[in-house]
Amino acid sequence: MLPGLAAQTISPFPNPPEYAQNYTNERIENGSAPLPPMPHNEFKVFGEEYRLDAEVIAPLSASGIRVLYSNKNDWKAEMKKLNRSVIAAFFDLVEILIRCPDSPGREEKINDIHTIFINMHHLINEHRPVQARDTLKNLHREQCEKLEACVRDYTEYINLAREALSEDLDISDIKLDPPPRPNPISRIRLESDGEDVDFLDNDDDQKRTTDDDDDIQRQDALPTTAHLKMSDSSSRRLLKELSQLQTEAPQGIIIDKESISADLKNWQIGVIGAKGTLYEGEKFTLQFTFGPQYPFNSPEVMFVGQPIPAHPHVYSNGHICLSILSDDWTPALSVQAVCLSIISMLSSAREKKHPIDDAIYVRTCSKNPSKTRWWFHDALSLRIAVVGEGVIGLSTTTAILDLVEKYQLEKPEIEVFYHKDFDRILSRHIAGLFRIDSGSDINKKYGYDTFKKLATLWREWGGVSGVQLVSGHILSDSQQKLDAQRESYGDLVYNYRDLDETELYGPTSLFDLDPNSATRGIHYTAFTSEGLRFCPFLKNQLQLNGVKFTKRRIDALDELGSDFDVVVNAAGLYGGVLAGDDAGNVYPIRGVLLKVDAPWHKHFLYRDFSTITIPVIDSVYMGTVKQEHVWGPSNVTDDDIRDVTERYLNLQPAFKRVHLLSAFVGYRPGRKQVRVERDVREVAGKTYTVVHNYGHGGNGFTLGYGSGLHAARLALGLPLDEYLQLTPTPLPANSTLCPWTYLDL
Repeated sequence: MLPGLAAQTISPFPNPPEYAQNYTNERIENGSAPLPPMPHNEFKVFGEEYRLDAEVIAPLSASGIRVLYSNKNDWKAEMKKLNRSVIAAFFDLVEILIRCPDSPGREEKINDIHTIFINMHHLINEHRPVQARDTLKNLHREQCEKLEACVRDYTEYINLAREALSEDLDISDIKLDPPPRPNPISRIRLESDGEDVDFLDNDDDQKRTTDDDDDIQRQDALPTTAHLKMSDSSSRRLLKELSQLQTEAPQGIIIDKESISADLKNWQIGVIGAKGTLYEGEKFTLQFTFGPQYPFNSPEVMFVGQPIPAHPHVYSNGHICLSILSDDWTPALSVQAVCLSIISMLSSAREKKHPIDDAIYVRTCSKNPSKTRWWFHDALSLRIAVVGEGVIGLSTTTAILDLVEKYQLEKPEIEVFYHKDFDRILSRHIAGLFRIDSGSDINKKYGYDTFKKLATLWREWGGVSGVQLVSGHILSDSQQKLDAQRESYGDLVYNYRDLDETELYGPTSLFDLDPNSATRGIHYTAFTSEGLRFCPFLKNQLQLNGVKFTKRRIDALDELGSDFDVVVNAAGLYGGVLAGDDAGNVYPIRGVLLKVDAPWHKHFLYRDFSTITIPVIDSVYMGTVKQEHVWGPSNVTDDDIRDVTERYLNLQPAFKRVHLLSAFVGYRPGRKQVRVERDVREVAGKTYTVVHNYGHGGNGFTLGYGSGLHAARLALGLPLDEYLQLTPTPLPANSTLCPWTYLDL
């Protein structure tokens, strides 16, 4: 140690602030802690002081560097200019090095490049990292505002209390117990449904005097709903939800305005068991009790009156074991979402009985269900089996998870069963252009929902999802068929229009048509889906969400009924046989597709709906044949290839030069209408729900996700309002077996 220097303890961090000594638990409890100091315009980071109004980045001029950009607000344009400048300067430098390496211009040009790079770096630093720094500054400002508000609240509380005590008791100096500790997030303003939501009550609620009805509570007291007023934000939110329920309540939810208390704290809502479930048509009453912090705290929800549903999640006193009412509650949830979750919960019941610990729980529980610490486990989850790994099975499973996320339902356990490898199934070898064969009302609904999903996938995932946005033309000698296209999907796709005479027969026409022919055409822009990419993409997303895939042949739905609550029949051509009552209504439609190497072909082209090309990401599908009620041959023949190519070459001769990559024959599941229905079955004394979704013909990629949403609502027991007026009358049962049923496809 050097002489004259005492031993020192060196720390890389600053000493604890004085608050550590002034604000001990003891001093806070006895009220002797000093008032927090008013915040200033400075803040510290590891002992270094900074000012909020200080410049984040020093200007270049402060370092004596020439500024090369003029408008830093348009940083993209300026960056492009600097890029061009540095490239030009670099080539100048190369020319100098080639012709005269010792020229003094060499150092000058290097300095120019150096200056340009500094300007580029400075411009980037001003407009990218500054965002993070500004965010940090805003956070510090927000903390200062919170501390200022906290100090004002404490000061106001003390002044009011001292004035009251001085007037009543003539005491000028007295120590008070500390006021309730403010919630650190109580002043955060959030955006909810387009309105600012403030956790605090209004000013009248904050400024409490001795004349208030509510007593000032100590910080360790537990507030109860009965002693708290609803805040303005909670009231606004509840009024909005009440208005929505009264004007457009979903099927199965009944709202009685007379049951709503004047202060909006207590609601009673009727729920009706969904059709096809154990509780079909039964009406139950839910009581909602809202606290002052709604929607940031969950409401108390329980069944009241008679009957109380006998359900493994519902106790005989009306208490409900549902995760979104406790651990999984979020402010995004609503009264409607809770009611739909409870209806879905009832729909998934395998048997009518209360929990096994019902008697002891009812004897020992609190009257308030929110004070119960529930234990949630997988045994209570809805178990769903999906039969079929094609586009319909995968789309339906995706739709189930989408609805679970949308309505914040408890996530079910889902297992998908398949018995053929992906390379052998129909969905693997085909591609679909968005086009609806039958323009029934329900098909339009399915098509609309699918189109929205495809648009989302294309926007968020692009070619990875197998979805591509393309334009093209359909030609036909039948104006009636073209008019049917407009009626079926003309208002769903983009840029739908009829082709004019010039486009069909003019000198710049693509089609080389006889001007005297009756051929007409349409143009539109829509999505294509390539099964080779689309199906594996959906499967991968499902596996990431916990869906299990099992290779196992299912010969009867009852094989799964004992282990699952819901069985979804998405077995395609085999769906009618598997259903047990519909084999005669499903028939094969033999089709052939040729995959060719024509990356230059970017537009789809149809002639009378059977001579087609569909471009996908890196190839083109050419086809097809449509042979209804035909189940052989099960391989592509030379006649098939000759028929398809000759027909299409008449339309576009350029394809005589393309290379054939592969050929595939498949059997579309034909049916007069897509079957999306639900029925309840029983096996070994246990009931389970069957949901059918098959019979899409050649529109599996166009209707699959839309019909999957319908099937998902049936599986989850959700309201079906949007389908009630659209669903066609079911076809009569027809279980007659056909020879093709046994053919190994």
